[in-house]
Parts: sequence; C-alpha cells; structure tokens
Amino acid sequence: MNDDLDMQRRFGAKMKVSRPPDADRQLFFILGSVRGQLAGTISGLDGKVVLQGPNWVLAEMGFSSAMALRRIPGVRLAGGVSMDSARAEQIRKVLELNRG
Repeated sequence: MNDDLDMQRRFGAKMKVSRPPDADRQLFFILGSVRGQLAGTISGLDGKVVLQGPNWVLAEMGFSSAMALRRIPGVRLAGGVSMDSARAEQIRKVLELNRG
C-alpha cells in the first residue's frame, strides 16, 4: 500500500486501486421463516435469485450483503455454497420437473 503512495508522489498521478463491485459475489443458501419474501429482500441487496423454493433461495450476491441478511428478521440461515455449474443445472431441472 505504501508503494502506491510513493508512486503517486513520484509521478504526480492519482491512483485508486479497488476490487470490482462484484468480485466477492458467490452463491448463498438462504432459508427464511416466511414463504415468498426472500426474493424481494435479496434483490434489494443487489442479489440475484438462482433457484427458489417455498421458503429457501439459492442466490448469487456479495459476501457483505449475504451477511447483512443474517440480521434481518425472518431469515433463519444465510450460508455460502460451493457448486459447479453442471450440478446447479441438474438441480434446476429436477425442480422444474417437480413443479409439474
């Protein structure tokens, strides 16, 4: 970090180094106690619903947003999930078949 300041002074440049806003986005399993309210809450925190059940959601969102969900009444669980895309697609197909 100190090297960045030296570079700025030496060349008279203004530098800002930061991660892209979605660099910490990942999958989270969120379980709620109230049916149907999770999707709106997640999108309000800049999350994207990937799969949804009656009182659960698999969502892509930033880590800090997922941790903020833990403080919202009605959210019983918000935890990270590791899943490859092929497995996610299989789950999506099974859920579609179950919906009829």
